Amino acid sequence: MKNPIDVNLTSPEVLKDPFPTYDLLREKAPVYHVADDDIYVLTRFDDVRSALRTHEDFSSVAMGRIHSHGLGRSDGKSDVSMDEFAAQLETTRNMATSDPPDHTVMRRFLAKRFTPKRIEAWTSKVQGFADDLLDDLIEAQKGGSADLAHDYAYSLPLIIIAEMLGVPYERRQEFRRWSDQAVGIFSGAPLTQEVQMGCLQLAAFFAEQVAMRRANPGGDDLISLLIEKNPDDDPEAMMDDGVIVQTCTLLLIAGHETTANLLCNATLSLMEHPEQRAELENDFSLIPNMVEEVLRWNSPIQAVYRATTRDVEVAGVTIPKDKTVLCCVGAANRDENIFPNANQFDIHRDIEEHLGLGSGNHFCIGAHLSRIEGRIGMETLLRRTRNMQLSGEPTRALGNILRGWTHLPVKFDIVEPSESTDS
Repeated sequence: MKNPIDVNLTSPEVLKDPFPTYDLLREKAPVYHVADDDIYVLTRFDDVRSALRTHEDFSSVAMGRIHSHGLGRSDGKSDVSMDEFAAQLETTRNMATSDPPDHTVMRRFLAKRFTPKRIEAWTSKVQGFADDLLDDLIEAQKGGSADLAHDYAYSLPLIIIAEMLGVPYERRQEFRRWSDQAVGIFSGAPLTQEVQMGCLQLAAFFAEQVAMRRANPGGDDLISLLIEKNPDDDPEAMMDDGVIVQTCTLLLIAGHETTANLLCNATLSLMEHPEQRAELENDFSLIPNMVEEVLRWNSPIQAVYRATTRDVEVAGVTIPKDKTVLCCVGAANRDENIFPNANQFDIHRDIEEHLGLGSGNHFCIGAHLSRIEGRIGMETLLRRTRNMQLSGEPTRALGNILRGWTHLPVKFDIVEPSESTDS
């Protein structure tokens, strides 16, 4: 297949601002073949959504292969230990790497633990943790070292998932360290010893926690619930320990990373559009729609991988069987055919559907929780701060899949309690 244009999706310039390249690809090459890596890239909304919804043609098994079959993996460099680790990841069994019927069983089992009623019960806890973390951020601001990403955006969802999983309080610091290291398995960035160590430490930790719950059943944390029988599906059905460990790791990394990036991207979007931030400060009822616009305009997850199960035709191009396909969610969410003036950020936009949280069988199972955390996290920021600006050079997370920040130094004016009004 010969491309009508030539782009480099892993260049630093494109990773920093991929959207002009996405525009070009949608117009000139909606199915773009990266010859070096033998990967087909989809950028139009309808094509990406169809691929996400059609597991019969586009298998999620590719999500376990991104370290050996992803963009930028054909650079000729090789590390034996990392190659072995990547091979192990290809056999990982969790919802992100599975198709029906296995995916259906896993998702149905977990969905019973993520019902809206269960998640809504966490609202007051989310608010309490957000208030505590913002207190700390304000103190850091007074000392001239406030980091929105590290101190607030990443901490809030991590604390919540740690609480849900029943992680002992005294293990929280190492738990965070491991999760910060392990996030690289989903980022699209090259594997490192640090990523490997984080993954292994998390797996060992969760295996230990599962064994403890099996020895002392009956708890109400998420791990305890996952080891129970699933009577609504099969009286004898149980998730084996390996799958529970992988499920907990997936929930931790994918769950907290998505929300953390949402909070960072929302904050930066409002810095770039102060007039819209002013509207939100005066009307908190606009925040839920703003969250959806951020998920569309600056998607925390920019892409996912799929693998073709047969020859598939997309936009007049035949993608052969057993090929890796990169579904560019970030590009699809800027498709002018779906979203007029798609490159404009607009908190009043009427969004019928976006792909920021996936679609079809793999629609984010924690979407309701992420939206609650996003709404409360941003409402707390907007209530208690004004004139937020960058105070230094931010550090972007590596990789082409996740779009977020590891450090976001900020400065802001503090709203004293007497000045704050309910909106």
